[in-house]
Amino acid sequence: MIKRRNFIKASALLTVPAIFGGSGVANAQLCRPTGNRAVTTEPDSATFFPNVQPYTQALFIPPAMVDIPESELATSGTIPQEINPNKHQRYNEFPAEQIHQQFVEEGHWNYHDEITRGTQGQVPDGNGGFTGKGSVAWMYSGGPDDGVGVEGEFGSILSTPGPTMVAHYGKPVFIRRLNRLPDAADVMMPVGYPAVSTHLHNAHTASESDGYPMDFMQVGDHWDHHYAMYLARNDPKEALASLWYHDHMIDFTATNVYAGLSGLAIFYDDIDTGNENDTAAGALRLPGNLEFGGDDEGNANGYDISLLLHDVRFSADGNPTYNVFDTDGHLGDFLTVNRKVMPFMNVKPRKYRFRVYDGGPSRFYELALYNTADRDTQIG
Repeated sequence: MIKRRNFIKASALLTVPAIFGGSGVANAQLCRPTGNRAVTTEPDSATFFPNVQPYTQALFIPPAMVDIPESELATSGTIPQEINPNKHQRYNEFPAEQIHQQFVEEGHWNYHDEITRGTQGQVPDGNGGFTGKGSVAWMYSGGPDDGVGVEGEFGSILSTPGPTMVAHYGKPVFIRRLNRLPDAADVMMPVGYPAVSTHLHNAHTASESDGYPMDFMQVGDHWDHHYAMYLARNDPKEALASLWYHDHMIDFTATNVYAGLSGLAIFYDDIDTGNENDTAAGALRLPGNLEFGGDDEGNANGYDISLLLHDVRFSADGNPTYNVFDTDGHLGDFLTVNRKVMPFMNVKPRKYRFRVYDGGPSRFYELALYNTADRDTQIG
């Protein structure tokens, strides 16, 4: 039984970012090198994918969304190229200073090399052997054309989590999202439904752009989202910093997110600017650098790292499986961070900011660091 005290403690851990310094090591009791499976309510079975070796996959760090000119917005059929201010409540008052575009597509994602090699659809690896295509996933584009991810059918680079929305209060954002998933009869994904409504969780957003569950786009449609980046009631206490966007389709939110439709969002302001070298009075100078040159190795994400926790169960063919009849909440048996099974991350002896999210679908997490000599700080 989950005790109320532990429930509250765990819930608090899942909603706040933290700063870590030095080189903390995972507690062996929390992360057992031979026990990468999570505890589930169902016994292991030959119908599920076998254990894989943990800590062999590099952490995937989603790139930031790319800013594009309005002239590059996609157009096909009934999709207009230009932004229509009349479709948004206060666009003329808060015209976009950042414009992004995301395609939603189906593809194959490498959760782990051993799982990818076990997936159906074996293809030559160029070395006389064979490899799988990867696990079926629904993904977002919107990052750089040469970014990390998988190439989609329409030439864009896809990933799950999708590219990170990096925004600043006072600088409105426009995002066009286009549903290019296959029709329901043609999808490879064994769960979910290919209609999409994208919700920016907890953001102060006008209703037409909020990703209301009934405001979904069918295959081939699009939806334009306008984010005014204005504080609720203009109250500084309403400033949010760590958010995520996810599918919000009526009756299919859990399964569509499980299929891969989620991404992260970081909001900066005049106090937390994302520049740890900011010389302005009052600046927090927290680890950041998402758009200030990255780190000294050219990593554009710098030292402000988002970590999306998600547990997934794979069938014997290496594709995600989901028990839609379990009304107590589906539990996966492989723990993933940014959709990589038990990854590792090479770090330096310096401060990092980690934003930790529980991506669902049902699991609670208790997180801990071992042997950190009190060099970690929880914010919030």
